[in-house]
Amino acid sequence: YSTCYAGVIVSYWMLYRQKQQMLDWTYILSNELITNFLENKGREFNQYELIEQNQRYHLINYPPGYEAFIDYCRGWERLVTTFLFIWQGSATIGILVKFSQYLDIVFGHSFDNDPLALYGYYNLFGQYFASIIVLTTAATLFIGFYNLRCLILCYCGNIRKFRLVKYNPENEEETEQIKKRYLDLRDEYLYLQKCCVILGDVWTKPVMISSIFAIQVIISNIFVIQKQVEYCEEGCSLFIIFPIIWCCTGIYLLNMILNGISNINEASSVIKQVFTYSTSALTENSNKGDYVVIGGRERWLEYIESNPIELKIGGTVVTKKYVINSISTIVVGVGSFALSNLLN
Repeated sequence: YSTCYAGVIVSYWMLYRQKQQMLDWTYILSNELITNFLENKGREFNQYELIEQNQRYHLINYPPGYEAFIDYCRGWERLVTTFLFIWQGSATIGILVKFSQYLDIVFGHSFDNDPLALYGYYNLFGQYFASIIVLTTAATLFIGFYNLRCLILCYCGNIRKFRLVKYNPENEEETEQIKKRYLDLRDEYLYLQKCCVILGDVWTKPVMISSIFAIQVIISNIFVIQKQVEYCEEGCSLFIIFPIIWCCTGIYLLNMILNGISNINEASSVIKQVFTYSTSALTENSNKGDYVVIGGRERWLEYIESNPIELKIGGTVVTKKYVINSISTIVVGVGSFALSNLLN
C-alpha cells in the first residue's frame, strides 16, 4: 500500500509539473507567441495552453478531427465522473461498514488490520486522495496525447484533398502557388514536429517514473496476494480482491500509457503512407500523378524520410511492436510468478 500511495504522490507531482518547462520553448515555438502570451495573460506558456492553441487554430480547420477531439474530451469527462462516484462511494461504504465492526465478520481478518495500517482505515481513507488525483492526471495525460494524434491525422486529411488536383504547367501563377502551398504545408509539418518535441519534453520523466511505479505496484501486490493466501487456512479474506485490483490496474495503466504514445508515432507514419500509396508523375514538371499541386509525391517522400516526426520518451521511439513485446513479457512473467507462489 505504501508503494501504491507513493505512486499517488507522483501523480500530484506530474500534474503540478505541467506548468513547468524543462526546455526553453522559445527555441521550439515562435518566440513572439510565448512572449506575447506571457505579457497578455501573465503566466507561462504550458501544455494546457498548447492544447488550446491546437484546438482553436489548427483542429478547427478540419471538422472531423475537431469533433473527434471534443468527443474524446467529453468521454473522459463522463469517465472521470463515473469512476470518481464509484471509487469514492465504495470507499465511503467501506468506512461505514468498518466503523460498525461488521466488516471483520463479513470479510474476515486482513493483515492491514494491524496498528501500522491504522486498523484498516489507512487504505479506505486513502482512496479519496488516490481517486481525485489519479483520475485527473490520467485525463490530462491521455487528452494531451490524443490532441497531438488528432492534429497529425487532421494534417493527413488536409493533404489528401490535393491528391487528384491537377494544374496547368504553362501557367506561371499556378506554378508559384504550388511552391507556396508546398512551403506552407512543410511549415505545418514542422509545427507537428515541434509539438512532438514539446510533448516529449513534458512527459518523458513522468512517463518513465510512472512506468517504474506501475511495475513496482504489480510486483508488490503479488506479494500481498501471497500474504493474504496464508490466511486461507482459517478462511480466506475478501480483502484479497484489493491487491488483485491494484495488480490488474498497474498492468492496464502501463499498457494505456505506452499505447497512447505509440498511437502518436503510428499516426505520424500515416503521413508517409499518404504519399507512399499514390502514383508519381513521369517528369518533374508533369501534371500527371498524385499530389502534383503540393510539390509531388517523390519530393514529399524524400523530405519525410530525411526528417521524420517522432515522439520520443527518454530517447526511445515507442511503437506498437514495443508495446506488445513489453506488456506480453510483463503479463507472462507476473502470471508465472503469481501462479508458482499460489501453488506453493
